[in-house]
Formats: sequence, C-alpha cells, structure tokens
Amino acid sequence: MERLPTVILAFCLAVAVVFVRAPDAFFAPQFWAEDANVFWIAQYQHGFAASLLAPYAGYLHAVPRLIAALASPLPYGWQPIAYLVLALAVTGWAAATIAALPLPRWLAALAGICVLIVAPRESLANPTNLQWMMAPALPLIAATSAPAGSLARVNQLVFVALASLSGPFSALMIPLWLVCLAVRGRSAFDLALTALALAAGLAQIVVLARGDPAIAADVSTVGSLSTAVAEALGTLLRSWPRWLALAAGIVLLAWSVLAGRFRFQRTICVAFSGLVLCAVAWKFRSGTDWVKIFDGRYVHVPAAMALFCALSLLFERGVAKCAGAFGCIALALAASRTFVRAPVPNFGQQWQEASPLIGTRPVEVPIAPSWKLEIPPR
Repeated sequence: MERLPTVILAFCLAVAVVFVRAPDAFFAPQFWAEDANVFWIAQYQHGFAASLLAPYAGYLHAVPRLIAALASPLPYGWQPIAYLVLALAVTGWAAATIAALPLPRWLAALAGICVLIVAPRESLANPTNLQWMMAPALPLIAATSAPAGSLARVNQLVFVALASLSGPFSALMIPLWLVCLAVRGRSAFDLALTALALAAGLAQIVVLARGDPAIAADVSTVGSLSTAVAEALGTLLRSWPRWLALAAGIVLLAWSVLAGRFRFQRTICVAFSGLVLCAVAWKFRSGTDWVKIFDGRYVHVPAAMALFCALSLLFERGVAKCAGAFGCIALALAASRTFVRAPVPNFGQQWQEASPLIGTRPVEVPIAPSWKLEIPPR
C-alpha cells in the first residue's frame, strides 16, 4: 500500500496529540459520563443486539455501543482501560482514513489531526464523544476522490457506515454527498459509498423524527434567539485570540470559493460547517445557553474545518499561502489557551473497589465529571 507510511504516521500523530492534550486519561483511565451511564449500563443490562438500535439524545451511537460490546468480556476492573484503548484506536482510525485520501501526503497526514487540535477537553479519550472525532472526516471523504487501493476503499466504506450511524452529522451530510457525487464522478465505488452514507443519514433522520425527551431537556424555554446570538458573539469577540480566529475564518471563507487546487474540498468543508452551526442554532433556538457553546464541543467541528481550510491553503500558490499561514497561526493561538486540559476528577479507584461487587448486589459508583452510576445485580 503506497500510502501506508502516511497512514501510520497519521494514526501515531493522533494518539500522540491526545496524550499531550489529555495526559490524565492515560495515567488514570476511567469512564466519562455517558461511557458508563448510557453505553456500559446498556451493555450490562441488555447486551449489544438489544442496545445497538436504542437512541440516546435522539439519535444512534453505533461506535460507543460497539466499544461497550468489545470491552464487556473483560473483568469489570479492566473495562475503563479497554474503553480508553478503543477510543484511541477509533480516533487514530479517523486520522488514518483521512491520511489515505489522495491528497498531498503532508496535507493528508495533518488533516486528520485538525479536529484534535481544536477539540474541547471533554471530547478527548472517551467513546462518548467519538462522533465529534469522526464527523470531520465525512466531508473530506465525500469531496475527495476515492483512494486507489482496495483495502483503503473497504476501509472507507466501513468508516462511513459506522461514523454515519454514530451521530446526527450524517443527516446534515445528505445534500453534500449528493453534490459531491454529481461533481466528483459516478464510479461504482462512488455510487456505493454515497448510497451507504445516504442510507445511514436517512436512518438517523427517522430516529430523530421519532423524538426523544432528552432533546427537549437540553433546550431552555426562556430567552430569544436574537438576544442569545448577540451574547454569544460578545463572548466570541472578548479576547484577542478570538478576534484573530474570527478574522481568519472570514479570510478562509473568502478563499474557499476562489480558485485553487483544493477549492472544492474547502467549499464542502465550509458548507458542512454552516450546516452544523445551523443545527446548533436550531437546538438552542429558544434557550439561553448560546454563550456556553462557544467554549464547548458544538463549535469544534467548524473550527476543525477552518483549520483544514488553512492547511490546504498552504498547498496552494501565491498569496493563498499567506492566508493559510495566517489562519493556522490564528486558530492555533485560539486553541492554545486550553491545549493541555486540567485533570478531570479521578474516580478510577472507586470503580476498582466496586468492580468485584458488580453483579452480586446493588452498587453505586461516582463517574467523571460528576455523575453517579447505579448498577443493579444480575
């Protein structure tokens, strides 16, 4: 496989970045939030087949449920370590899948790292937030021609299927897949990949349409959208790194529609970012939590897309390189404030102490960041 060194490099870089940004996850492996309270407990009580199609927060989560199933045969005390290892494997897999795309080698290798550079702390090193690690690969796969090797193509099919069934982003990708199919080509592989992605996206739409009380619970009933947007913009512009990030975003948006070797990929990434932000706006349409989302996971997919656009401009000619360098520097400055996360509360010891009792009697265990897991006996 011609791209194997690049793929391996991207995988290793992804794991290394997670280690640098979240060292506490490696030194004190433990469950994070829904890792235990949704995915582990569902596997414990119902098994993989029964829980696979069960929605949470309104949509399907195939990858975290698969991780829960793979870890379940291990002793309870080892399962947090298994969750960490498998989450790192999927994170590296996402970066490696992007690295296998027929882009310039360094651009392909670094593109998969973009989401890790700008990801908030809670999105790192846990299965719960893998949907945010995998989603940025979807527009890049859609907008770039298929890799040459059969193994890389099979990998794309598997990755797109699992990523699309592990978050609501596949529903947003439906129009972009159709556009990319019309522009990029209609080979048998393109048709199969697009059909798979559309089927997964439609499945998520069907599940979302059924409704979930968890979605309503996330949305406040007071405040107005205009006021919330104004407050959010005020928060965004409060510090000079964010001014630079906003300026970089404007420059990158302009460049994405101009001539250039990778203009189509940039345009699809910008379109995907816009759809994600529109979905966030809809989610918080009647709430007062807009200020918080600019420090959370809701904007790090658009930020990752902006960073990819900046990187791709470095591989263009002339003044585009300057725009790309400016964008990379600005986005790096914005991310550097919280690059290495503060250690999260460590409840790993409590899990180890409780694990011999699991299944024999009711057990209550604290879960990071501040959750409680109640485990009934079998």
